[in-house]
Amino acid sequence: LLYYDSEIYYIGYDDPLFDYNEFDDRVEITGFKEGSKITGKIEIPEYIERKPVTSLTNLIFTNQVAITEVVLPNLVNEIRDSYFENCTSLEKVTISENIENIGKNAFKGCIRLSSIGEGDLSSVKTIGEKAFSGCASLSSTIDLNAVEVIGEEAFSGCSNLRVLNYTSKLKVIGKRAFYNCSDFNTLYSFENVESIGDEAFYNCDLYSLNSGSKIKTIGAKAFYHNRGLFVNAHLSSLES
Repeated sequence: LLYYDSEIYYIGYDDPLFDYNEFDDRVEITGFKEGSKITGKIEIPEYIERKPVTSLTNLIFTNQVAITEVVLPNLVNEIRDSYFENCTSLEKVTISENIENIGKNAFKGCIRLSSIGEGDLSSVKTIGEKAFSGCASLSSTIDLNAVEVIGEEAFSGCSNLRVLNYTSKLKVIGKRAFYNCSDFNTLYSFENVESIGDEAFYNCDLYSLNSGSKIKTIGAKAFYHNRGLFVNAHLSSLES
């Protein structure tokens, strides 16, 4: 069934692809219907039963190795733990500007993922542990204008990642957050970072680092093997 609303056609209740739970004012996608062909581009409908799709349960896409592209609804505001883990053919994910949290292992092992939100993750506040670990094809530039916490090994092994843009809201960079990001060379706005974990930038290609005065801890080998790194740091608050 298709119905018409605000110049857009939406898939109705007989959508053949998804199982879902219906609530008073929203719908949650819970999985794929048995026997569905899960391959190529998957577009989650904005509405089902004339109600907005606002969430998807964990693991819905995990290990779906034939999916190449996913479009998420505009009202989904988080990518939960392991959403797309080991989707080894996934190349692109379209998200809304409402995404605030990317959970643990969300895209871990997505070796062909080159684009998420066209590189614009400017609404994301938290990136969980190993969220993009092993995403070797991830876009060369990512904007994280609202990010506050980058979890442990969040971007480890993202060898194609080069530039990360973020604002002064960033406070925590976890252990091995950018471990072996061998092309990673540019960081912006480091002024309010308070903690950098062990081996956070191990074997990166950073050439310049400007640190603010709020940094309290720098872990062991945090910048190991960044051979051309120039540091302009204010370390009056450094504790360890």
